[in-house]
Amino acid sequence: MKRLYYFLLDKEYFGFKKHFLDSAVSNLYLYHKMRWLFLFIAIGASAEDYFLYEFYKKNFFEINTFVTLRRRRIVTELLNRKGHREWVEDKKVFENKFQDLLHRAVWDIDNGNYKDFERFVRSCKKVIAKPVNGYEGCGIYVLRGQDDLRKVYEKLRNGYVVEEYLEQEGILHELNPGTCNTIRVNVLHLEGQDIIPAAYLRMGRDDNGVDNFRHGGIAALVDAETGIISTYGRDMKGHKYLVHPCSGKPFVGLQIPNWGGVIGTVHEAAKRLESVPFSSWDIAVVGEEVAVIEGNTYGNMGGQQCLDQIGKWEIYKNFRGFWHDGGYLIRVC
Repeated sequence: MKRLYYFLLDKEYFGFKKHFLDSAVSNLYLYHKMRWLFLFIAIGASAEDYFLYEFYKKNFFEINTFVTLRRRRIVTELLNRKGHREWVEDKKVFENKFQDLLHRAVWDIDNGNYKDFERFVRSCKKVIAKPVNGYEGCGIYVLRGQDDLRKVYEKLRNGYVVEEYLEQEGILHELNPGTCNTIRVNVLHLEGQDIIPAAYLRMGRDDNGVDNFRHGGIAALVDAETGIISTYGRDMKGHKYLVHPCSGKPFVGLQIPNWGGVIGTVHEAAKRLESVPFSSWDIAVVGEEVAVIEGNTYGNMGGQQCLDQIGKWEIYKNFRGFWHDGGYLIRVC
């Protein structure tokens, strides 16, 4: 029953009024709500889907090409249900399994005391603390040596990881110097081959510490073959940007540095997580190094589809017939 609720009636599907008020749609509230309710029943569209993918502008045939929330959950649960998802979803396990791909110092808060913590922060100059099971940039602290470390240390002792904050250089730093601006790469690792449905650059604003799309960040689609940004920037509220609003740097045509290294690192990470066919990876380019920031196994379709407003259901629906049996991937339909 709980599983059925997750697919059909979970709270993430709802909140239509809030999304309507935050959107560019200014009238015909009841019309759009009834239209969304039809799409919710027919193809599992959430209220957020309706506005993020601009379904209010599209006909049903166009809408039906998108991976909605229900479709995303069905695909990810079907593909990943028996894999070692905890290897990336639990950040402590992740740091252990992917240690050589991190390229940053990590401090184990469970095996130290306040003095060790203070020493680690001061040695790094800047650190980021993240909830062990956190997601979407929630609950994050960015700390410096001059901060009130004693006060925050008590909060971090309850389920946090603490890492060195990576300082970038070059164009990725210049886009928004106040954040570490990362690339999200989505991977389907099936029968020994990798398919990359989408990749996009995520950028923060000012000095807010995170580049997450859901915390005021901006994203732009990256061509997976070349590493060149192919779209304007966009935020969660649908505002579009030809240049970054804080730095004035243009998006379209910008080449991501060391793109070959980014793709190579993603392939290696996905290979290690072979029991989980569908994964997403946040990658930071820092000088000559390519660092894996974190991974997840829940799909994150928003950035893949809203940036170019092109649905990706055709890519994913072809993999609904895969399931796990004895550790091997078997095609059943």
